[in-house]
Amino acid sequence: DPESVCTCRIKRIESIISKLKRNNQTPINRIQDIAGCRCILSEERQLLKLYDFILKNENNFPFKIHNKHNYLSEPKESGYKSIHIIVSLKEDEKKKVEVQLRCLSHHNWATMVEITDILCGTKIKEYGEQSNPELFKFHLLLSKSSLSLKEINYIADVAIKYNYVRRLQKIF
Repeated sequence: DPESVCTCRIKRIESIISKLKRNNQTPINRIQDIAGCRCILSEERQLLKLYDFILKNENNFPFKIHNKHNYLSEPKESGYKSIHIIVSLKEDEKKKVEVQLRCLSHHNWATMVEITDILCGTKIKEYGEQSNPELFKFHLLLSKSSLSLKEINYIADVAIKYNYVRRLQKIF
C-alpha cells in the first residue's frame, strides 16, 4: 500500500504505570507492548492482505510471532478495531514488540478517543464505559459502519452537550 504509514513508539511511563494499576496481576516483565510499531494502511482489505502475508511467511522473517489478536473479527467492547501481533527476534525471545495493523478509518477512530480523553478529562481509552458511559457510547456508535436515525441523533446530542466540535476547533 503506497499510502501506508509506519511508525514506532516506546510506551510512555504514565501509560505503563496505568496499565500495571489496571492489571495488578501482571508483572512488568510480562507487559508485551512497551515497545511497538504501527502500520496504518489505506483500507481494511489491504490490512488483511498484509496480515495474511505475515502469517504465511513467518518462517522467512527474522522474528517469531508469540501472540496475535484480531480485533477486526472480534472488536473490543469499545468498538476498537485493529490487529495486534506480539513478536520478538528469533535469537532474543525476551524482548517483545507489539505490531499493530490498522486501516486509516480505525486509526482515526482510535485517535479521536484519545482526543476526547484530552478534551473532556476522561480515560475512555483506559477504563472504557466506567470513565464516562455517555462518551463511551458516543465513540462506540462512531465505530459502526452504519447507524440508525436514533443512533445519529444520540451522537448529535452528545456532541452538542459536550460542545465537542467547538473544543476540536480550538485544538485544530
